[in-house]
Order: sequence, then C-alpha cells, then structure tokens
Amino acid sequence: MDELDGLFLHDPASVSGRIRVDMPTGVARNLVIPRLPLFLQQYPGIELELSSSDRLVDVVREGFDCVVRVGTLKDSGLIVRPLGRLSVVNCASPDYLSRFGYPDGLDDLASHAVVHYATHLGTRPQGFEYYDGESTHWVKTGGVLTVNSTETYHASAIAGLGIIQVPRVGVRDALRAKKLLEILAAVPRQTDAGVAYLSPPP
Repeated sequence: MDELDGLFLHDPASVSGRIRVDMPTGVARNLVIPRLPLFLQQYPGIELELSSSDRLVDVVREGFDCVVRVGTLKDSGLIVRPLGRLSVVNCASPDYLSRFGYPDGLDDLASHAVVHYATHLGTRPQGFEYYDGESTHWVKTGGVLTVNSTETYHASAIAGLGIIQVPRVGVRDALRAKKLLEILAAVPRQTDAGVAYLSPPP
C-alpha cells in the first residue's frame, strides 16, 4: 500500500472520486485488505471498487482504472509501474512428502508430481521456474493437474496432490500451521509485482 499511496501526488484532502481496481485474490486478502483502513483514512474522498480474481481483466472494456499484477505484465498499451518483488516458495504437504520423499534438487523433479497454475488453461507449458543468481530458468516437469485459481492451487498442495510454487505471502498461514512444508530452499525465486494503468489523455 505504501507504493500505491505513492501514485497520488496531491494533498490527500484534494484527492476524491471513484477508483476501480482489479488484483489477484491472494494480493487482496494478504497484502491490501489489512492495510486498507489506514489508506482510506488518509484519502477520505476516495470510493474504492475492488475486484479480486485470478483472471486477466480487460482494463478498457471493463472500466478499470488500474490493475495490480504478479509476474510479467504483458498488457499492451498500459503504463506499468513496478511495486516490488515477492519471495516465491516451493512447497508440498507433509502427506505428499511422506509418500514420495523430498526432492534433493531440480533433477529429482522428474519423479515428482508438480501441480501447475495457468490463468488460462492450456496456455502455459508445464514446468518449474528457478533463479540461478543471474536469470530465471525453466525446467519442464510432468503433472496430472493444472488449475486456474490460486485458492484451488493452494488446496491441491495441501491435499497432497503435488509440489507448487507460490508467493510466500499467499501460503504463510499454511506454512505456519505445517499444512505445507518448504522444499528446495536452495532454489530461490522471486516474482515481480506491479500496477498497470492507461496513459491519461493529453
């Protein structure tokens, strides 16, 4: 919210109107909603319409003022302002790990089930991303399940269906409760977060 607050360059009292924003469900629940009361206190003239979903909305057709996105932002014609980077954790349930063991490294993933996430089913190759200190790489993996909902993605891992890669903030409660356990901690990854909006008319 600090970064979003920085988008407003005027005195808070002079900022007013309705703002329609879309963002991923996990970002809304874990990062934005807890800080929203203070934000709205600072900007009492703002009426916020917040859409939280995992689909890619059409900013123009659906009348959004801006969208918050995690990962590579590919919305053509939009101005993108980086908000920071989120730590990504690799994890699986205790049940899954008791049955199949812990992968020791990326080479072990070929013998493991990986649950895949895709905003649109059938549009993303199945695989596992990792960062080697300089760039991000892709390892092709197998899997019997691909989902397009973050809630289903988390639930699939907790149910023991396989390994997932997810922003840590989205599963921190499951990690604390030991419903999910971190694996492959030596294979770190981060993902970008940013806000995208239309260029204002001249």
